[in-house]
Amino acid sequence: MYLCAPHDRFRLQAAADPAARGTTGHKTILITKFSEFSLSAALMARLNANKFEIPTPVQAGCIPPALEGRDVLATAQTGTGKTLGFLIPIVEQMQKAETRGAQALILLPTRELAMQVEKAFRAIRTAAERD
Repeated sequence: MYLCAPHDRFRLQAAADPAARGTTGHKTILITKFSEFSLSAALMARLNANKFEIPTPVQAGCIPPALEGRDVLATAQTGTGKTLGFLIPIVEQMQKAETRGAQALILLPTRELAMQVEKAFRAIRTAAERD
């Protein structure tokens, strides 16, 4: 079991008000393109091939701390980009893993949601994850 210190945790609460999008509390999210994240060329190619260019506010808020290895808790309405928000860091870390057997376990409450997440994963996985 992995436990992290409180300073290693990150909580993002998406604003319910569309006019407040792009903010988390008093901080403005400055990431406007996926290319501004520290992502590998292979993952960027898959994102570009799938026409993912501009991260949603949820993705802009949760991807950077997740890439740093911090725990992230993001809550937001359906359709705000939470799935890619956690899949992008997983795929990036799997590519960087020294062992070929790198794995991730994603627990989901319904089969329908599991199928949606699998479809998103298959869209952004790189050649290394296809084996």
